[in-house]
Amino acid sequence: MADGSPRDELHRRLRRSEELRRIALEGGGMGAWRWDTRRRLVRADDVFQGLWGVAFSDRPHPVSVYADLMEPDGAAFLEAVMTRAIAPAEHFHDQVKVAAGPAAGRWIQWRGRAERERPWIINGVSFDITAQKLAEQRLRESEEQLRLATEAAEIGLWDVDVVNDTLFWPPRVKAMFGISADVPVSMADYDAGLHPDDRAATRAAYAAAADPGRRAVYDVAYRTVGKEDGVVRWVSAKGRGVFEGGRCVRMIGTAIDTTARRRTRAALLEGEARLKAVFAQASAGFALCDLDGRFTEVNDTYCALVGRPRDRLLGRLMQEITHPDDLARNRPLFEAAARDGRAFDIEKRYLRPDGDEVWVRNSVSAVRADDGTIAAMLAVSVDITGRVRAEAALRESEARQRALIEGVPQLVWRAAGDGRWTWASPQWTAYTGQPEPESRGLGWLEPIHPDDRHRALAAWSEAPRRGSLDVEYRLHSADERRHCWFQARAVPVRDAGGVIREWLGTATDIDKLRRLQEQQRVMVAELQHRTRNLIAVIASIAHETLARTGPGASFVVQFDDRLAALSRVQGLLSRSAESPITLEALVRMELQALGIGERPVGLDGPPVVLRRSTVQTLALAIHELATNARKHGALSTARGRLAVGWHTRVADEGGGSRRWLVMDWVETGIPDGADRRAYRGYGRELIEEALPFALGARTRYELDARGVLCRIELPLDGRGATGTYE
Repeated sequence: MADGSPRDELHRRLRRSEELRRIALEGGGMGAWRWDTRRRLVRADDVFQGLWGVAFSDRPHPVSVYADLMEPDGAAFLEAVMTRAIAPAEHFHDQVKVAAGPAAGRWIQWRGRAERERPWIINGVSFDITAQKLAEQRLRESEEQLRLATEAAEIGLWDVDVVNDTLFWPPRVKAMFGISADVPVSMADYDAGLHPDDRAATRAAYAAAADPGRRAVYDVAYRTVGKEDGVVRWVSAKGRGVFEGGRCVRMIGTAIDTTARRRTRAALLEGEARLKAVFAQASAGFALCDLDGRFTEVNDTYCALVGRPRDRLLGRLMQEITHPDDLARNRPLFEAAARDGRAFDIEKRYLRPDGDEVWVRNSVSAVRADDGTIAAMLAVSVDITGRVRAEAALRESEARQRALIEGVPQLVWRAAGDGRWTWASPQWTAYTGQPEPESRGLGWLEPIHPDDRHRALAAWSEAPRRGSLDVEYRLHSADERRHCWFQARAVPVRDAGGVIREWLGTATDIDKLRRLQEQQRVMVAELQHRTRNLIAVIASIAHETLARTGPGASFVVQFDDRLAALSRVQGLLSRSAESPITLEALVRMELQALGIGERPVGLDGPPVVLRRSTVQTLALAIHELATNARKHGALSTARGRLAVGWHTRVADEGGGSRRWLVMDWVETGIPDGADRRAYRGYGRELIEEALPFALGARTRYELDARGVLCRIELPLDGRGATGTYE
């Protein structure tokens, strides 16, 4: 009897250890295996073989049985391990995908460690991570759809890391602040780019959104002043703060350049937020508790999972580290398992000492003594924080995507590559009155004006080659009972290989804009017609009056020339919307009108676009200079030369800087007997008096034996601004 007692005790302890190991593996959904890398054999339990879809066998399998089921990368990794030296106690881990057999498509995580005495023997466990991989894939697809939606709607996303004081702007948002796409940005660029009149209100809105006590929505419209181009733009921005531990750690939101909308009065409301999700690698641990839930044994993985050392856990209740909001679900299940041995699974949160929450999937089972009574409870904890966060991010992404699609004023749709729609947003049905199912396929053509359907289909035939769709057509409005003009745009959704899977597009109402443009063309044409008629009438009256009363034919000629100059300027102004008026074009027009275009005249200067309000007065001044040069100056003799040059400069004035356009009219080789009085008439008065008064110009007129120098300086900003230097 005495000789058998130690063996019996040893057997009982061995059975208890094996039972604990079996429950731990089964509770965590893990399969155990032993890999002999020299003999290329794997011995595994039924759970491991089931993960791979391999028929169960007590005998070891060749490694090739599993390698043949893997994708090439996984098989190559196994082969590399078997052909190199393995260090004692060396750790191994990898994620592989089953590519063949009944379990094809399943993702498996495996971890192992080489034995110290026999390092060619590797022991380890494997478990299924397919759910996590699928959640990650769905999130990537959702983010890609969100990206394409923001591109189609021309929305810019921004992201501020408040803790590290870093800023993320994509090229579209940088452009709103007049910054090139490849230039790094910081919060200083954001603050400096705000218009001085809007800076205080915008700062206050940002501070309210980042305040943990207020957590206001950042919803503000402001102007920016371009850092590189100085252009003033209007921006509409929305965003929210992300709070952790009672402080704002991040600000995310959207920005839309509303400059064009304000100019054309076309309402364009778009918004979407950029999302980021970080997934942690799954981890597992186990803890042995008594029937009250008090820890009696834990492993290192469990300690790392809950963020506490072993000596801080032993003797403590599991309920004490469970999130209070999860206790109501957890406690009844634990008590029933301790009483009846009923195993259960639960997803819940642990609270770490630093306040962080860790999501786990706990598989709790009863550990029975030799007599069958319940002696302890074993909890196997698998870290699912990454999966939970991924699912939450996916739900948030899907909700925001739905809000974006249903909230923008455009009509949103999805289509196949040949233009056959697969889905239309509620806005489509609300506008056209066509039920969404009827819009699928080519049903969307029905509300389009019959004369525009061919153009719409032709645009679709060109879309794959162009890489985008952009077409205008008339769409029937159910409320207004008429066809209105819309602009349809779409971008392709491509798979990893670059193949187009579908198209995501919008249709924007441009009917009012087109009607305004047409009205503008009619009004400009009418105004031009009336102006020319008026000039003709004035010329006729001048001829008749001067023919009867004097003072003579020379006055008539001059009067006609000036009226002709005015007429030419009116012609330029009527076309300025399509072809902006430059200083060079204005000078050439006057020289050619006076028959000087063939003479050797030097013109030199950068392109400068003139504002409409400056053209008429400046044209008269150039006309007078050219007339005097032809009659009395450099262009009245073969040896005379005329050079017209211009440039820009920046001058400090009144505590700030101001840009000027400087034009020099230089005549040399004028006749020796030229009448100096001819240079003191109406033209000189126009240059020295009218230009400074009307345009804020600075002028200088010099006449000496060397020739004529006339300098005209016009401000490029402020009163009398000439326009934009390009």
